[in-house]
Amino acid sequence: MSSPCPPAPAAAGPPVVVLSGCTREAALVARIAAAVDHAGARLRLPDSPDLPEDPTSEDLIAARRVRSRRQMDAIADPATIAVVVANTAQDGRPNHVEPSALAEIAVAFAHRVPVFLLHGLPLPYLDELTAWDVVCLHADLDRLGALLTAA
Repeated sequence: MSSPCPPAPAAAGPPVVVLSGCTREAALVARIAAAVDHAGARLRLPDSPDLPEDPTSEDLIAARRVRSRRQMDAIADPATIAVVVANTAQDGRPNHVEPSALAEIAVAFAHRVPVFLLHGLPLPYLDELTAWDVVCLHADLDRLGALLTAA
């Protein structure tokens, strides 16, 4: 008897780790990428959709929508083995998780993709992130590499 659904095709290439959160610090992104690469995976950065030269507020909203969809599709991709959230301090709030990153964490949880916070748990989301088994790295990128290798 044949299966009603064929198996998903095997992912081509190395496993993928999706980067979420604050990605403006090039040196931090490079350190995360090195840890991911050392574990034999590839870091996927969020897309930056093209904007017109003088974007309107509607253009910016549309670009954010495209970026969010692409990021969530990447998280749901079978090649994705983890999500790393760069939750840096922002406006005096330690371990800040941006609203879009929280949504991406929820998508990862729904797809059973492990999530690693670069730093600690932000107090406003302590219960949810604890329930979703989010792992805090406390800036230990060697630990990230070890956890990815074990995955």
